[in-house]
Amino acid sequence: MDSYSGAAYTLFINRDAQPHVETIGDWPHRIPYHRSIEKVPSDIAYDVDGRAHCGFDIPDGLTRLQWVKLLLETDLDPDKERLRKAVQVQSTLQALKELNKTPVQVAGDYLRWLWTNVTEKICESQEDSHLVENAAVTVVMTVPAMWSDKARDNTVRAAELAGISADGRKLKFLNEPEAAAISELKKRIANGQIDEEDCVIICDAGGGTVDLVSYQVKQTEPLKLDQKVIAQGDLCGYVFIEHEFQRQLSGLLQGDMAKLSQKAVAEIAQRFEYVIKPSYDELAAAEHYIAVPGLEDNEERQIKNGSLKINS
Repeated sequence: MDSYSGAAYTLFINRDAQPHVETIGDWPHRIPYHRSIEKVPSDIAYDVDGRAHCGFDIPDGLTRLQWVKLLLETDLDPDKERLRKAVQVQSTLQALKELNKTPVQVAGDYLRWLWTNVTEKICESQEDSHLVENAAVTVVMTVPAMWSDKARDNTVRAAELAGISADGRKLKFLNEPEAAAISELKKRIANGQIDEEDCVIICDAGGGTVDLVSYQVKQTEPLKLDQKVIAQGDLCGYVFIEHEFQRQLSGLLQGDMAKLSQKAVAEIAQRFEYVIKPSYDELAAAEHYIAVPGLEDNEERQIKNGSLKINS
C-alpha cells in the first residue's frame, strides 16, 4: 500500500484440492487502459463533500494524497528525512492538515475502499452476494520487514477503521519479503530449482520500501522457511525515482512549471510511470516527448509546439 496496492484470494471450498489463488484486477477506473492492471495506485483524494476517491478513479482537480503508507512509520532515522522533503509527502502533509485528518485515518479510508472492491469481486466471481459475509475469513496483510512496532500498530488501527477485522474476521500480518519468498519458491520447488536445505536471498524492491533477507528452505511440502539473518530495509524504491524525475523536471522548467495546469502535471506523471520508466534501457539512449501545453517554444530547453523532448 505504498505507491501501489494489490490483492489476491483463495477459497477453501474443497479441502482435498489444492487451493487456487485468484488475483484481483479490473479496478474502478476512468481511463480504459487501466482496466486489466492488477495493481492500483494507493492514492486517495477527497471531494468537497468529504467523500473519498481512490486509485484510478480520482476525478481531475482533486488534491491527491500519496505515499500515506510511508507516513505510518513515525520512527524515521535522521538520514531518512529525505522522505519528509519529497514533493508528494509535503503535499500530502499539507492536505492532511487542511482536512484535519491523520495518516492512520486516511489509510483507513483507502483500505475501506480497497476492501469493498475486493469483497465485491469475490462475491461476483462466485455469484453469491453474501459469501464474504457468511464465510470464515482470514485476511493477511503484508508489511515491510523494516516496519517498527509503531508502524505495525498504525497499520492495525487503519485496518480496524476500514472494517477489515469486523464481523469476526481474523487479521494477520506477513512480512513482504516472506510473502514474496513463499510465492516464488513454490514455483522454483515445482520445477526442481530449489531443494530442502537450500538458502535463498530475497530482495523485495517495492514502491516505497526495499527489504533484503535470507531464508533456508527447511521443508518443501508443506513449505517451511527459516530466516537466517535479521532483515535489512530502507525507505527507497519507485516513489523516490518519481520524486527525482519531478525534481529534475522542475529544475529544467523552473518558473514555467507553475504555468502548467494540474491536469497537465498529472498526465506528465502518468507518461513517466507507464511509458518512460518501463522502457528505460541503460545501454540504449532514447528520446521521449511529454506534453507541456501553454509553454512557449524554447530551443535551449527543447520545447517545441507544446512538447518537451527529454533523453533517457
